[in-house]
Amino acid sequence: MWNRTIAPRPLRSSSHAELYGVDESQEMLAQARRCLSDHAHVHFTQASLTDGKGAGLPYELGSFDLITCTNALHYFSDPVATLRGLSELLLPQGQLLIEDYARRTFPFPWPLFEWLIKCVDLQHRHAFTLEEAQELCRQAGLEVSTATHFSIDMLWKGWALLARSRSVH
Repeated sequence: MWNRTIAPRPLRSSSHAELYGVDESQEMLAQARRCLSDHAHVHFTQASLTDGKGAGLPYELGSFDLITCTNALHYFSDPVATLRGLSELLLPQGQLLIEDYARRTFPFPWPLFEWLIKCVDLQHRHAFTLEEAQELCRQAGLEVSTATHFSIDMLWKGWALLARSRSVH
């Protein structure tokens, strides 16, 4: 399962992996269909992540080995509840991979820049630093095992983290 991304390369190369793509945008689902057209076991669902049980998605709890959530955390109205819902969808020892763009630090005028983003993208809530994302995961009952920053371009940077649920569902 992923949101606003294409399945990671290792998954795409496994002919036996069952992939589930979720996005609220038909355009993103169409792009994913094109990119994964040669994969036999792909299922797509148009849906929005929520802060409800199982993140509001139409899947049984405890169904996934790996969930990737890409470029979406900044849209969540209640990120802790949504992350908790995603963790409910994981099998025991399942992993949640989260990636998003990161706020720039001083002297970059981030508050003004984020205000401008919200004018253009009305669904944008808040861009998180890696440290803030790790704290959100801890509050959601997830244990972060790996976290890293990466460069996107001169204006943008990003972060990624890998987490597991601390409790069995």
